[in-house]
Amino acid sequence: MLFLEHTETLTNKELHRFCPYEIFNALKKFFTDLVFFVLKTKVVEKILLFLILYDILMIIGVYMEEFIEFLIESKKHTYANGKALKKGSTRIGSDDYEFSKVSNAKKFVYHDTYFGGTNFIGEEVVYIDSEKPIWAMNYYGTTLKKELNEKLIDFALRPALMKVGEDNSVLPLRGPGKFENSGFKYIFKSSGTLEDFTGIEEIYKEKELIYRLVCHGGIIK
Repeated sequence: MLFLEHTETLTNKELHRFCPYEIFNALKKFFTDLVFFVLKTKVVEKILLFLILYDILMIIGVYMEEFIEFLIESKKHTYANGKALKKGSTRIGSDDYEFSKVSNAKKFVYHDTYFGGTNFIGEEVVYIDSEKPIWAMNYYGTTLKKELNEKLIDFALRPALMKVGEDNSVLPLRGPGKFENSGFKYIFKSSGTLEDFTGIEEIYKEKELIYRLVCHGGIIK
C-alpha cells in the first residue's frame, strides 16, 4: 500500500509535467515489472523490497524537483534579470545568456540565445552532465505597435518573467498567468507538460494588445 500510494503521487499529471526526461518512462516500466516480481516473493522479502522501492521513488522525486528548480533559477538569472550579463555571441548576430549550477554531483547548464529586438526569435536549452541537450524551448515574439521600442518591451516584460514559477496554473516557462505593472497587463497561457508544451504570451496597454509571443518545446531524444 505504501508503494502504491507513492507511485500514484509521483506519476500523477501535476508531477509528471515537471519531468523532462525520457528516463521517467523507462523507470516507470522498470517499477511496473518490479512490482509484479515483488508480488511473487515471500512476505519478509516483500517488505524489504517495498522499502527499497520507496527510497528509489523518493530519489526520483528529488531529481525532478532539481530540474524544475534549476529551470526557474536559470530564467531569473538571465534575460528576465535586467542586471544579468550576456555571454559572448555563439552565432552571428545572436544575443546569448548562460547559467550553470552543480547540484548533488550533477552539472546543470542553461543556455538562451536569440536574434532581433522588437521582433525576435530564440531558443532555450538545458544540458545535464553532458554536452547533449535534454530539454529545449523555441520562441518567437512580435511587437504589434511600431512606435514601441525594445527598451519599452523589456520594461513591460522583464518584471513578469521574474515571477516565473510562482503561478501553478501555468507551466514555469515564462511569467505567471496574469501580472500587471505600470499600466501594462501581462498574460501567459500554457498547455501540455514540460515534456511537450505550447504557450502564448501577451502584453496589453490600456486594453490594446501591443505584444505577443508563442513558444513550444519539450524533451529532446
